[in-house]
Amino acid sequence: MRKGRFIRHAGIAPGTGLLWQVTALAVLVSLFFAGSLSAQPATPTPIRPARSAATPESQGDRSPVAAPAEGPSPTPAPEPALTTPIPRSLPSQPHFVGGSPLVANLSIDLPIVLGLGSALLGMTISDPQLPPPSCSPLCDAQTVNDLDRVSIGWHSKPARTASDILLGMNLVLPVMLDLIDVAASRPPDALRGYLQDLLILSEVFVVNSGINGLFKYAVRRPRPFLYDTDMDAFSLSDRQDVDSGLSFYSGHSSSAFAMATAGSYLFTLRHPRSKWVIPIWIFSEALAATTASMRVLAGKHFITDVLVGAVMGSAVGLLIPYLHRRALPSVLAQRAGRFGQDLRISAAPMLALDGGGLILRFTSAR
Repeated sequence: MRKGRFIRHAGIAPGTGLLWQVTALAVLVSLFFAGSLSAQPATPTPIRPARSAATPESQGDRSPVAAPAEGPSPTPAPEPALTTPIPRSLPSQPHFVGGSPLVANLSIDLPIVLGLGSALLGMTISDPQLPPPSCSPLCDAQTVNDLDRVSIGWHSKPARTASDILLGMNLVLPVMLDLIDVAASRPPDALRGYLQDLLILSEVFVVNSGINGLFKYAVRRPRPFLYDTDMDAFSLSDRQDVDSGLSFYSGHSSSAFAMATAGSYLFTLRHPRSKWVIPIWIFSEALAATTASMRVLAGKHFITDVLVGAVMGSAVGLLIPYLHRRALPSVLAQRAGRFGQDLRISAAPMLALDGGGLILRFTSAR
């Protein structure tokens, strides 16, 4: 019996050790990022006025003092005022105008969410009639790199079901966490702030799904089960389906990490000094890493598929909320000038028999 088969029967997934090492590294980077965000700003030391110079009487000098000249007494000079005010104690939680640390632009964000979401839904319903991979129903495993070759032969149905359930948890968790957070803290304009958060989280999901779909249909990489010699693991219809050639990169992995990163980052912005910042980052990223691992064990993705998906999803989940921060550097506004005021963006879905897409139109108000 080959060594790889012996390890599989023993219940240990070859190659998953490397996957979890990379995942642990990603969690450590997330912890470092969360710790830097939650660090308290240093409180400046108040400046105290210096004492006035001692008079001869205070030093015990009993020598006679000359009498002042007759006439109006000189007006004493006023003491210099403190230039640096004494700082007050920091509030326990920051106050945000509009009920959220993020701000949404309905003229831009809403068309992106509705237009891109409609296009993705149309592509899912229309089911583009693309041919399966040319090597279907059985591909040559020797054409796969050494790292991804260890993923061939895994076809766990429980892992397939678990990955779908965990993905649903990854999508719902940030929305429910933000709802509980807003309901518990009750900031001003709480409903308005939560709706803005919900719109931006939805934008994270649809933008990540759109980028992932472009890569899937452009690369068209066969899934690992097409290289599995066990023909009973997947049916012939599954092997000849168009989805069998959409392995790169993992949509489950990218969506899980996108929502986990966006939700954790939003909580960090709301509560930068909370003791729950690091635990929430750990739990969210660990849940996303478990989802990615289940996709490998299910025979749906290679290791590189889920690793690239984790990186791409985390980038989208961090970039979009960051671009919606209220405290963006002012240099961005200075560089933008009047360009943002004159630019108008409109979006509309496009549906066709062989797929769909999104039409973006950029016009000037002048």
